[in-house]
This record gives sequence, C-alpha cells and structure tokens, in this order.
Amino acid sequence: MQVDPDKIKYVFDYEQKSLIDGIISAQFNKYYKSERKIRNTIAKVIRNMAYEGNVIIVGRGGVAIAHDIARSLHIMLEAPLDWRTLRVAENYHVSQTEARKTVIEVDKKRKKFREYFQGKNTDYTRFDLIFNCMTFSIEEIVQIILKAAEVRKLV
Repeated sequence: MQVDPDKIKYVFDYEQKSLIDGIISAQFNKYYKSERKIRNTIAKVIRNMAYEGNVIIVGRGGVAIAHDIARSLHIMLEAPLDWRTLRVAENYHVSQTEARKTVIEVDKKRKKFREYFQGKNTDYTRFDLIFNCMTFSIEEIVQIILKAAEVRKLV
C-alpha cells in the first residue's frame, strides 16, 4: 500500500479517524489511503493467509473475515469483566478504576472492528470453541484446542 505502518496503526488499535482527519490527510498526503481501503486490504491479507492454512490469526476480525473457510477452527477467549479488570490493573500497574475503563473501551473498539467486517447486530456464534479464561488455565486451553484440531484433522 506504500504507507508508513505508523500511519495506519490506528486501524490495528481499533480506532477510527474523524471525517475531518480523513479530508486533511487526503489533501496533504499523496500516499493517502482511506480507512475503508486499509481495512479491506487487511481483510484480504487475513483471508488469503487463512485460506492457505497453517496460521493462527489472533483477533483482527478473523472470525468475521474467514468464517466460511471449511478447514478452520475459530476460538474465542473471554472472561468476566471484573476478572479482566483485575488482570489489567496488575499487569499495567494502574488503578482498578482506570483498568475497568480501559477494558470497556477495548471491548467497544473490538466490537466496532468486527462489525465493520460482519455487520451490526450479528450473532457471533461462528466461534467453534469459547473458553472462559477465568476457569481454564492456559495449559488446559492449549490441550483442548490441540485435541479439537486433531478431531477436525487440521493437524
């Protein structure tokens, strides 16, 4: 796309530019790419990688982009808000109030990102497995995923 990665980082951070920012960027940057073009290019790359197989796509709307690829296993990791808030507060050394705001904001941004590719008010039942990270250890999750991949003949 001939774009400095720093110029499109906001897309990967699930942020959106305002209409004014887009107009100004288009006026003063000869390599300007619209947010729609950036997101569609991301989708094409993710879809091509998923179609080729033997990849793990973490986030980035992967389930919305590659939901129809037969040889796939879509996994969602979730946990209660209070548990995630505590983890963020501990890991980033911030107050629980600040951590809670951050978790809620990230959830909203991720939802918007998925909705861009799949539409609003859709049912996200395209995940094959959903894990509660509060009740399963990382090791348990890995073992279950490996077994599911074997059952599906993906490994």
